[in-house]
Amino acid sequence: MSSGVYMGAVLEYLCAEVLELAGNAARDNKKSRIVPRHIQLAVRNDEELNKLLGSVAIAGGGVLPNIHATLLPKKSQSKASAETLTCWPLPRARHNHLNPVFTKTTHVTRRSLMSVSLTRPTAV
Repeated sequence: MSSGVYMGAVLEYLCAEVLELAGNAARDNKKSRIVPRHIQLAVRNDEELNKLLGSVAIAGGGVLPNIHATLLPKKSQSKASAETLTCWPLPRARHNHLNPVFTKTTHVTRRSLMSVSLTRPTAV
């Protein structure tokens, strides 16, 4: 067996592997055609292909969806407390008495956001 035949067999195997995984990615996304995005997803989700093509940039492939665990909301919070915002007192303006500011800590939810009462600061 010559080296050219061996190389052809290796390339055929690699193409078949990538196309199979890209076809699965296209089917998962309910598409009938394989686009560069599906090839990117196939290569980056496979450990061995990712190692082989680690330094390759696939044009039009995008990136893998990933959200760092520290950015996700904590599971111990309830749904109501996750929607609650706390507004701390703002510093009072000394010279401009026309701008309303919060005078005490106010808990605001999405439902009551429009009903927050603002008061004018007293003269200092």
